[in-house]
Amino acid sequence: MKTFIKYYLKEYFFYTFIFFAVFSVLITLVQGILKLQKFIELAPSFHEIIHFFVLMYFELVSFSLPLAGFMGILFAIHRMKEDKELLGFLSLGFSFSDLFKPLFLFAVILWWITFIFHFWVLPVSKKSLKIMKYELLKKQMIRPFPAKTPVPITSKDVLYLQKDQKKDGIHQLKKVFLYQQGRDKVYLFIADSAKIDVNARRIILYRGWGFSSSNGVKEVFKFGEYGFFLPIQNLPSKPSFSRGEHTFSELRQAISKMKKGTKDYYSYLTEYWGRFFYPLSVLFLSIQAFFMGIKVRTSHRFALFFSGIGVYLSFYILFDTTASFAKNGKFKPFLSFFSFYAVVLIFLIFEGILFLKKKREVFL
Repeated sequence: MKTFIKYYLKEYFFYTFIFFAVFSVLITLVQGILKLQKFIELAPSFHEIIHFFVLMYFELVSFSLPLAGFMGILFAIHRMKEDKELLGFLSLGFSFSDLFKPLFLFAVILWWITFIFHFWVLPVSKKSLKIMKYELLKKQMIRPFPAKTPVPITSKDVLYLQKDQKKDGIHQLKKVFLYQQGRDKVYLFIADSAKIDVNARRIILYRGWGFSSSNGVKEVFKFGEYGFFLPIQNLPSKPSFSRGEHTFSELRQAISKMKKGTKDYYSYLTEYWGRFFYPLSVLFLSIQAFFMGIKVRTSHRFALFFSGIGVYLSFYILFDTTASFAKNGKFKPFLSFFSFYAVVLIFLIFEGILFLKKKREVFL
């Protein structure tokens, strides 16, 4: 029996490791590239960019690991069925209940790893990334603007300059291009020099040209001195964190200070219970992958792959819908998650009954 369990665990871990290696890298690269543009605006060093991707990787482990586990079990069982290994084990006297022993052991191991990453590592990674962005923004407010590179100084103003000499908190700029997205117009300013006072939120351009465009109407004007206010936000004394960036103790403390029945209260309470209930999905998905691996009749791995992805996404779409009801206060978060898993459990029991009645499918 020990050899039997070790063999199945080896197969589960082998396929899961392959899928996890692929999914974790791909998902991290896609998410990282999508978010990297705004991060680059903070002028990070190469080391900080690497740190950014590492934190993104740890953020996404609790998402990619359940997916890898589900696909690993699905492909392992399906291969054993197609290669008649299940038939061989059953012919040797092993029962179907014996097949579930290594499955449950693997699912518990996977659940525990997912729980650690979702409960502790995920919020710490998010918080660390927020702190790193805050420190970069803080440095950007202190140091001179980088030369010969576009610098977004507000959400609608992009600056390009040849040189910046900062003195007494005021930026003295040389050879300036300023792009500004107004409410109704788009502006482009070219100036010999400029002065930016971040504390006063004011910029003054000297000796240059201005261009504007609005609904096809173009304007050109020359100026000797042109100044206006910039909507630069003051940097807070410390970064603020959202509910997903709180540690569990911080999250519980924040909930205790909130007024019950408010939208924020239900949102934080949903995050609280979600840290317990989300990892449980691994246990239910593992059983579903086992049944699916036996029932799906196809020799094409792409068909099996996309069928698995479809089932996995359907599960989490329903999970997220349940969480959204809890956040809106339509149902209490604990009862909402508990009801969802109760329905899933009933479905799996029904599926298991049908499976036991049609054991011969394994031999086909």
